[in-house]
This record gives sequence, C-alpha cells and structure tokens, in this order.
Amino acid sequence: MKTHIVIAFALFLSIAPSANELSWVDTQVEAIKPARKGMNDSELTNIKDPFIFFGKRTKQKYTKSKKKTVMHSITKKSTTSSDSTSIIILHQPSKPLILSAIINNSALINGEWYKINESVDSFKLSSISRTNVVLTKGNGKLVLTTSDTKRNLKFK
Repeated sequence: MKTHIVIAFALFLSIAPSANELSWVDTQVEAIKPARKGMNDSELTNIKDPFIFFGKRTKQKYTKSKKKTVMHSITKKSTTSSDSTSIIILHQPSKPLILSAIINNSALINGEWYKINESVDSFKLSSISRTNVVLTKGNGKLVLTTSDTKRNLKFK
C-alpha cells in the first residue's frame, strides 16, 4: 500500500510542474497571436543585404549579357594641323569565375545568379550539386567549387 501512495505522490509531483510550463507556453502563444504588420516595398529596398560573403568583393554590379563585354576609351591625339579625337575599343579580358554560393538549383557566380543551361561567360552551366558547379564549353569541362582549401578561417 505504501508503494502505491509513493508512486501516486511521485506522479503528482511530476505533473504539477508540467501544468505551469504549459501555462507559460499558452501566454507566449497569446502574445504572438495578433496579426503583425509587414514592411512596405520602400522600407525593403533600404535594408542592408543580410548575406555575408567572405573574401574580396567589388562594389560594382555585374550584368548578364550574351554579347562580349566591350570597354570604350576615348583618347585625344594631338596633331600639328588640328586636334582630333579617336575612339579605341578594347575587349575586356574574361575575369576568373568565382562561385560564391549555391542555393537549390541556382549558383552565384561572379555576383550574378545563374540556373542550369544558362550561359556564364562563354560556358554553359550544365549541372549544380551541393558543393560544386560544372560548366561546359564544347568538349571541355570546368568545375567550380565552394569548398575552401584554406584551413585558417577568420570570421568577422
């Protein structure tokens, strides 16, 4: 008989704190029940980018284009008879392709998001896995990876 009373008392002591914990959860749920107002578009455009990129990044925005990048430079040539202006068109060399992030079926390469079968410089993005991206050009294959070979990571 004593064991039944001890077991019943122990069961009662274990249930009593649970009721207090559940009441605390109920008050927390009631606190978040009211509808919350979202942000409008103008507020969203003023927010700082939440993503952190390690390594050097430029402030310039990259544009995706099917054409070659052309840089125009105007120089003045001085001649004895009159000043003349000539336009020199320089083809910008291809920048190294840097894979910064992979999310679902999209890859962030050189600051621009690409999906499978899209053109990246002169390559075609053929596959995206969890840690790398495969670019093809003719019979050639280029693999970009997100894994860092450096062992010393520094977080800011």
